[in-house]
Amino acid sequence: MRPRQSLIVAVASGVAFAAAFAVSGAGGVEPQPQAAPLKPAEVIEVDAVTVSAGVTAAPRLPALNVPKPKRPDRPSTNPDLQPTTPDLQPTNPDLQPTKPTPTPTKPEPLITGEG
Repeated sequence: MRPRQSLIVAVASGVAFAAAFAVSGAGGVEPQPQAAPLKPAEVIEVDAVTVSAGVTAAPRLPALNVPKPKRPDRPSTNPDLQPTTPDLQPTNPDLQPTKPTPTPTKPEPLITGEG
């Protein structure tokens, strides 16, 4: 904002505050309502009462049923059900693993755009 605009906003807000303050006091003073005189407290007589607190015993929880551990499976004697180990040799001789090519250790010089 420009300084002139800031000055106009400041003056306008000051005038608005002063007008609101003047309007709030223009209503006059209203008399405060007076409270009725207090009466003395009324005394009530009651009979004595016996109070007792008691808790009945909670029912017992049932015993915890812990499952028995399972026995490990016995190996099967049936040869058809025996697990087989996969053949780790490649079936295609063209798919033999190759050695990775080494990366050069000496960095190549940077090419700059001089010239």
